[in-house]
Amino acid sequence: MIRPSRSGQLLLMRHGTSRANVEGWTAGWSDVGLVPEGEADARRAARILAAADLRPDVVHTSMLTRARRTAELVVEALDLPADAVHATWRLNERHAGAFEGATREELQAAYGRARVRAWRRTPEARPVPLAGGDPRHPVHDPRYRGVDPGLLPSGESAQDVLGRLLPYWEGHVVPDLLAGRRVLVVTHEHVLRVLVAHVRGVPSPQTGEVPGRVPWLFELDPATGRVERAAPLADPEGTTL
Repeated sequence: MIRPSRSGQLLLMRHGTSRANVEGWTAGWSDVGLVPEGEADARRAARILAAADLRPDVVHTSMLTRARRTAELVVEALDLPADAVHATWRLNERHAGAFEGATREELQAAYGRARVRAWRRTPEARPVPLAGGDPRHPVHDPRYRGVDPGLLPSGESAQDVLGRLLPYWEGHVVPDLLAGRRVLVVTHEHVLRVLVAHVRGVPSPQTGEVPGRVPWLFELDPATGRVERAAPLADPEGTTL
């Protein structure tokens, strides 16, 4: 439970538009970059934060380029120190196992609509896992060389995402909030679903609206740590993403 020393301010947003978003395939832990529209998304988010006078003190993001680059662009546009950004594999997108790299139509043709639908909507459902020898498995990625191989996923359910997210959330993000810092988390769609459900105390992460590419502000009750209010920030240019 978060118990901030002042009214907590938590900002959450999704990374900018990536190549996988444009082309319509499942990225998971695949390391795809932002398209030009995605870089514009990040700069727009920075303008929204500046207009609301909500410059973050610290930014937490994933190890995947699409999220990390988004965070770096926001920090650059707001003229924040580069060391304000902290990247961790625990904020990476939900690992899609053997589903990575395929469109929804390709997945349904290969594995059946029911299995794909269950993975997207059922908290405990996992995708077809990657074999350890598959070159796409994160044990072969040098960025994760310092991580215990037994912790690296081969395919995750929403519950699995919560399990690997919580140690970082409780060990790094919560202490920042307790210290009175304004925290921005730049991460991925499925991680945001799990995280928002957690801070709201909702049992299922598969339902409800979650932050997109416009940052959301979560106001936390200093007495209980529960979310009092959560809403997207107003865009002075009138754009919603």
